[in-house]
Amino acid sequence: GNDGAASLASALEENRFLREMNLGINMIGPEGAEAIASALRVNRSLRNLNLLSNKIESEGGLSIASALLQNPSLRKIDLDRNGMSNDLKRKIERLVELNKPGLVDAA
Repeated sequence: GNDGAASLASALEENRFLREMNLGINMIGPEGAEAIASALRVNRSLRNLNLLSNKIESEGGLSIASALLQNPSLRKIDLDRNGMSNDLKRKIERLVELNKPGLVDAA
């Protein structure tokens, strides 16, 4: 839930080695998504984040999208079945796509 997400996010802010985090099916809501977003603003090691089947909704999705504007390292995110619009989910996935190596060079 949100408390667990907040605890993990706090640890993620300081972690420089974790590459993948699976938080799927954990009842994370918008409040927990905001904590994760705060961690994404400073973490530079995480490459893959699974948030499948939570309750993040649009409010939490907007927090994550905002954080991704400051995160150059995340390469994959799974936000399926989170109660947010498909449009918002696609925009977040596009932000992550922009982090893939070589994309800037190809433009």
